[in-house]
Amino acid sequence: MTLPDDKTRFECELDFVTMLGDSKFVQYLQKYYFDDEYFVDWIKYLQYFRQPPYVRFVKNPISLFYLENLQHQQFRQHLLLTATNDGQVENTNLKYFEAQLTKFYKTFREVTQEGLKQADKEARQ
Repeated sequence: MTLPDDKTRFECELDFVTMLGDSKFVQYLQKYYFDDEYFVDWIKYLQYFRQPPYVRFVKNPISLFYLENLQHQQFRQHLLLTATNDGQVENTNLKYFEAQLTKFYKTFREVTQEGLKQADKEARQ
């Protein structure tokens, strides 16, 4: 078995971190991997993406939120699937996190855009 070169490995790891921004992917992980020691160790290893030289490659801040918090058992337990009254499996905690993060991201984008408009307006004066 040959190991991938550093560039390929980095790209694969970045793809995984990027996919953490998708709640459906996080749901998949929780079904199969949240209790796996090796998975948790790998999440801890991937924390290097939160450091300045690498964070610039991550386009979705929600991915960084999950990357940081999935290393903590309490957070993973909080995201466990729950059954609804009609027998459907649903994750209300994950939906809540997703809604809050989307709200934050939308507000952040609006504030940033407003700041850019203001700076542009001041530059033109």
